[in-house]
Amino acid sequence: MEYLKAFFKSISDFVRAMTPSQAMVLIAVVAGIIVGVVVVGSWVKSINYSVLYSNLEAAEAGEVVNQLTEQSIPYKLADGGTTIMVSSDDVYKLRISLASQGLPRSGNVGYAIFDKSNLGMTEFLQNLNYRRALEGELMKTIMQLSAVEAARVHIVMPKERLFKEDKQEATASVVLKLRHGGGLSKSQLSGITHLVASSVEGLKGQNISIIDYNGELLSSAVESDALAGLSSSQLEVRQSVEQYLEHKAQSMLNDVIGQGKSVVRVTAELDFQQLEKTSELYDPNSQVVRSEEKSSESKSASDKQEQNAESRDDNKVETAVTNYEINKTVEHMVNSVGSIKRLSIAVLLDGLYKTVENADGTKQPVY
Repeated sequence: MEYLKAFFKSISDFVRAMTPSQAMVLIAVVAGIIVGVVVVGSWVKSINYSVLYSNLEAAEAGEVVNQLTEQSIPYKLADGGTTIMVSSDDVYKLRISLASQGLPRSGNVGYAIFDKSNLGMTEFLQNLNYRRALEGELMKTIMQLSAVEAARVHIVMPKERLFKEDKQEATASVVLKLRHGGGLSKSQLSGITHLVASSVEGLKGQNISIIDYNGELLSSAVESDALAGLSSSQLEVRQSVEQYLEHKAQSMLNDVIGQGKSVVRVTAELDFQQLEKTSELYDPNSQVVRSEEKSSESKSASDKQEQNAESRDDNKVETAVTNYEINKTVEHMVNSVGSIKRLSIAVLLDGLYKTVENADGTKQPVY
């Protein structure tokens, strides 16, 4: 209580010490602050809020809220923080502004679109929603990659045709926004291609195109044929073989003449031709009875009169048919791909050189 009396007494003494003009200025400033607080409070209460984004993940909602806070834009949260609401006048402007920053990354349409079923929906709309849901789920998955900031996926699934010659293949295109202008390795691009191809029925990897936000072609459906992909794999295998052999030779020389006193280079020529051979070998000397059939038939009366009846067995005719199976060997051989045809090895050794006293000035290495 004593503190409050002292505080108000100090304020009273301060005001009394002021000139009339200074007191008027102070009163005007205080009144302006009070009016401003009242106006801002009434304006906030009168804002008509609309949904900016809904069904956001917690991390994505936090990033959007941080951007709104930095821009001093009032907002409200609903549905447990998964829905963000702003002024109706700023919805479209904020969506464009946040989209330029790649936000939100998880607010795409997914399989949740089927949570609300519509009995009157036509088959065309059902197929359209399925394609939208599939594109949204693929976008969410691709954006989980650390190097990808944003992604868009477009899928074209042709209609079923009655005749095979009229059937068209499914195609897809992927647009990527990479973080900090970075790039993707061949293995990452191949992974994205296989991900999309495996998620869409009837979609082949060569029918998928990948570009970035700068319009640079990362993977072309026209150029990514089987021969180009095989050439790239061949080059990687060749480099691996050369590096492996260089390392073995270099480590041996380092142990003999010392570290850093030799250089080894290996050039490998590999055979990437793949041959398949199927042969059937028959062994006529190896026979196995496969089936045997015997039959007996009585002789006619005329035949019986011409023969002497030595025994009753002579009145019958027996026939036998035997089928043999010849031994057969079937061989299917596939040669290994990437076998070494030729190696070229260059070795450079460090040494002390002296000039031989010859007319041509030949140098003789001395170790």
